[in-house]
Amino acid sequence: MVDSGSTIAHWATSGEFNVSTFQRFALPISWDFSEVNFLSGLTGSYPNALDWVALASAHFLSAAETATSPAVILGSAMESKMSAGYDAIVTDPPYYDAIPYSDLMDFFYVWLRRCASGLSRDHDRAFTSPLGPKWDEARGDGELIDDCTRHGGDAAKSEASL
Repeated sequence: MVDSGSTIAHWATSGEFNVSTFQRFALPISWDFSEVNFLSGLTGSYPNALDWVALASAHFLSAAETATSPAVILGSAMESKMSAGYDAIVTDPPYYDAIPYSDLMDFFYVWLRRCASGLSRDHDRAFTSPLGPKWDEARGDGELIDDCTRHGGDAAKSEASL
């Protein structure tokens, strides 16, 4: 709903539908925007979003019935804490200099933080920061993009961090 209801979403006259905020790897200026009726039952509406969540939840619950419990480790890919092999390593993809991914993540993070606040101690711990994680200069770890603003304006240092 947030993706369809932002002021960056716009109306596609060619197909008569709302084009969501994240149609491509950019957050462009939008000269006009379409407003979604969240009660309509159409794209971007609450009933439509609820249907998608229910469909995904049913699929995940079905898949989880026969799956073994995973060992989930939240941490930096740069600082591996396991000496044994991995079945899968899941990371956010590096966008190099295409888009500052953590800024993009902040678009949803602020809404998730508000919605998850007070649900459990685990949720509260996960959302202690007001925004998503950025490059940590002291640790030399964090978001993997070539963005000199993350390195005090030093373009060479930014590129070397990759």
